[in-house]
Amino acid sequence: MKLEMRWAKTRFAPTIILAFFLTLSACAGDPLVGPIGNNVAGPISIALDQASQRAYLLNSDLTAEYSDASMMVLDISTPTAPKLLTKTGNPLIIPSLSGEVFFDPAQQLLFFPNRFSKNKADVIDSLFVVDVNESGNFANAKQFDSGPNPFGLICCDANDQILVTSDGFLQVFPRTDPAAGFEVSLEITLSGGSKINGDGTTRVTILGNQAFLSNRGGIVYVINLEKINSGDNPIDYAITNMQDLRGITTDGTYIYVADVAFNKNDSSYIRVIDPASVPPIATVSSAVVDVDITDTRDVNGNMIPVEKSELDLGSNSEPTETLVFGSKLYVADIDQNVVYKITISNPASLSIDTDLVAGDQPFGLAADTFGSQNLLYVTNLMSDDVTIIDIGADQVVGRFP
Repeated sequence: MKLEMRWAKTRFAPTIILAFFLTLSACAGDPLVGPIGNNVAGPISIALDQASQRAYLLNSDLTAEYSDASMMVLDISTPTAPKLLTKTGNPLIIPSLSGEVFFDPAQQLLFFPNRFSKNKADVIDSLFVVDVNESGNFANAKQFDSGPNPFGLICCDANDQILVTSDGFLQVFPRTDPAAGFEVSLEITLSGGSKINGDGTTRVTILGNQAFLSNRGGIVYVINLEKINSGDNPIDYAITNMQDLRGITTDGTYIYVADVAFNKNDSSYIRVIDPASVPPIATVSSAVVDVDITDTRDVNGNMIPVEKSELDLGSNSEPTETLVFGSKLYVADIDQNVVYKITISNPASLSIDTDLVAGDQPFGLAADTFGSQNLLYVTNLMSDDVTIIDIGADQVVGRFP
């Protein structure tokens, strides 16, 4: 059988467990073809390093085409024509179903979560840390325990810590000592009495001393990073009354989150959240403030809407990953097979510049400037390739493989 990588668009009650790729986790490892070898299969995330002319691509084998997945190092000395780096240990074979990837140039290390498990009851997954120093111990991989179904990853907060989302927990790993990692429970009770267990929390971004976590039950957790290892409750707010939240990012002032419709005929949105409406709470409290996305907050005597604006993407849209690069927001839509290029110079009124054509089910996004070109790399889950788009000219200029 070939498993299609799709999330069910069903209305979820906040108390229902939202298992991320759980069915695929149970089936991965039942090979159709055999070892992945040098093949691209379900590329889910990519990191770019312009200085070393390298790209780091994670193949998650989401459709169970092979018995395993891989991490590939690509030579991007010609950025529009990547090629697999010829080096022993490349590609590195890893278990299926990885998440977002971060490259640490200072340590020459690659960090990514991995949630492979044949056993649905297995709640211990991993953070992989891979040495990609080509003059050192290349492809040496270490694993550190993570919570169940880890996916989102960002580096770093003010204390040089990597944050990883998993079902029910925010995992915190010191960048230089991941073995000293710890977790923050995302189980909360809303003001109306509803209990939220945190399952289905999949993405994270950092702005100042706050972390914003998107949850597939329509909630954004707002976490005070100064309190995550203090013994106090670090969750200050739960922003509610949205649908199925995916990618979340920031331009340094506002938070942008993709909100997917529960039903095909309803609209999906890009929502803009004003962090000034949910400032860090300094006082110690076990309570979590329940904030409706439509609320207007009285902050220091000022009425500030929680939602600065929203961009209606229409029906049959499934926005997933998000990326801010320059003055634009890029959003991959795996249903429409495009990447939206969105002007955010006025966050109170977003507008789509154009739909950038990608492959089949575009997902992971990364961008950088190479000479005179600003290039966007898009991983395509179902066409098993990477599309390279010149976002100055708005045209495809390369592919891998």
